[in-house]
Amino acid sequence: MSTQLSLLSPKRMDISDPYYCLTLSNENTHVNSLGLELPLNTEIVSICEIKNGETPQVNIPLHEIMNTELIERLQMLKGSVGQCSNMAEKLFGKLKDLVKALEHNSAVKDILLKYPKGDFMSHRNIFSDIIKSKCIRCVNTVMAVYDSKSVRRALNNFILDRNKYVHGKILYWTEKQIYLISYEDDVSKQVVYAEMEIQILKSFIECYNELSKLFSDINDCLRKI
Repeated sequence: MSTQLSLLSPKRMDISDPYYCLTLSNENTHVNSLGLELPLNTEIVSICEIKNGETPQVNIPLHEIMNTELIERLQMLKGSVGQCSNMAEKLFGKLKDLVKALEHNSAVKDILLKYPKGDFMSHRNIFSDIIKSKCIRCVNTVMAVYDSKSVRRALNNFILDRNKYVHGKILYWTEKQIYLISYEDDVSKQVVYAEMEIQILKSFIECYNELSKLFSDINDCLRKI
């Protein structure tokens, strides 16, 4: 059976007009293990339905909500998202190195002309076309044990989620008592909210490990030629 790659993404919340969103932030300081006193910015959001065209009165007791446990959990979540962003940059570097190692092939040269931008998604498209073209023996050999469609889809979603983690904000939704990430939707250009869970970050890390191994296996094969 072929190896299937998958990825859990932040679950987008169905929040649209008529809703009112109020984001509040609280800044305090934290002394880290190196003895450095660093500012910590904790953000919470209140999302309320607008009824009869009237903006609701929002009264958030910051002193009750912003307790030590919430602040620490938000900071850990922010730190984990930041680490996932760093991992994504490392994977981008591996993908760029792999594409560079393949660019001497005439078929790959033609594919490169289709995607001149050079960003992460362009390199994903190049790699996807290489897989589909079956023009590189080492790629074919390594991909033989994978479901190629799931690899292409997982890499695409990995990049989309990476963009959310790099540019998004981690928030705490007071009414639902859940953690969110807010980011700009690529199509509507509006700010949207998605639920964040530890399981989603675990899935991102697992997907990184699978894709990293895939790129490394292809590179190892190329070195033996």
